[in-house]
Amino acid sequence: MAGASDGMTAHLAYIVFATAAATFLALHSGQTLRILPDPERYGRGIGLFNITNTAPSVVAPVLAILLTPSVGFAGLFFLSACLFLGAGIALAGLASAEWRADPRRADRPNAA
Repeated sequence: MAGASDGMTAHLAYIVFATAAATFLALHSGQTLRILPDPERYGRGIGLFNITNTAPSVVAPVLAILLTPSVGFAGLFFLSACLFLGAGIALAGLASAEWRADPRRADRPNAA
């Protein structure tokens, strides 16, 4: 959209973006339903999933409004990078803990 030379090209680029974003979100939600931990509590799992998708879109603009005037965009991007790194570390820790607890692992004697 930023590289569009006229309004029509920008509109078409936005339509492509919106279609791709909607497709991604639909596929992401569908895949999430496949891995929810407790089939008897799908409502809770979907609620947590919605919070994790909604919270960043609420927090990010607030951080931008609060930080940009004082530290500029460099400080905002640095904080974002730190938060993303923290989230990645947390997810990696969860994944490895889940992997260690999986009874189907091949290195266990009673693996299925």
